[in-house]
Amino acid sequence: MPISKICSLSKGLFARAGDASAVVAVEAAFIFSLLVILVIAVTDYGFYLTLRSRAEAVNYSLTSVLRERIWLYDADEAVTQVQLDELAKLAGVMFGKTGAQQLCLTVEQIVFKDEKIKSVAASTIFFSGAANCRTQPITRLEALTELSPWSSASRWMPLYQVTLSVPTPENSLHKLLQGVGALPERIIISNVALPR
Repeated sequence: MPISKICSLSKGLFARAGDASAVVAVEAAFIFSLLVILVIAVTDYGFYLTLRSRAEAVNYSLTSVLRERIWLYDADEAVTQVQLDELAKLAGVMFGKTGAQQLCLTVEQIVFKDEKIKSVAASTIFFSGAANCRTQPITRLEALTELSPWSSASRWMPLYQVTLSVPTPENSLHKLLQGVGALPERIIISNVALPR
């Protein structure tokens, strides 16, 4: 075999080996980039789940405070704006300085007529928290009137719904995750309670 033929074969072999390593490098860069984006997205979603869990705990505590009408509000079942503003301050303390300025708190109340057939006498809604806060609950309280029991005092118990809303954490990929529907703009938590 002539030397020129061997040289041309070896050049072709090395060129193919170089092409293969270049392809591997491109694939590795592409896969590594996807893995980094995936890890960041999972981390951002983890921050969202942590804040949602915290909001659920805070809203449950606020609902527990609101329903203690006998001990905390002298057995007055009517919710007032002052009481809601106090609850919003309490929520701000529970969230700390970072979340207190952006939280929205909504309280709905339904009172029933003193009749055996259940009918609504009055329905009120109060808003407090961040400026222009008007967070609506996921399900309006009017749709949940079947939760009110007939009490031993021969009346339908009033219903309260506490709704807490905070913005989702703004991290690296939160706009992308919101764009594909994986994250909402705000976390909204609602709890229904009866007075005690």
